[in-house]
Amino acid sequence: LKRARERGLPASLTFRQWAAALSYFRCRCAYCGKAPYEVMEHYLAMQFGGGTTVDNVLPSCKICNSKKRDLPPEYFARLFPLECVRNIREYFEGCVEFPIKK
Repeated sequence: LKRARERGLPASLTFRQWAAALSYFRCRCAYCGKAPYEVMEHYLAMQFGGGTTVDNVLPSCKICNSKKRDLPPEYFARLFPLECVRNIREYFEGCVEFPIKK
């Protein structure tokens, strides 16, 4: 939240929302679906305007976090299993409080 605020980006993620994300992905990496999560990952990188919000953060393992880097979402289908990409999209579509902007 602090990093997002310092950059003038949205920073509204609550502990409850993060806990719900962890539950949805079963405390596993949203990108590979196998490894336990180790970091909070910004789906749309901060450098592209992605804040720390319920519709922009995911649990990630360090390997996938490094693999994804700051790439924009359109590259994910090439990097990660299609099933995980679909699961991420379904998760964001279910974020009723703060729906993902299309």
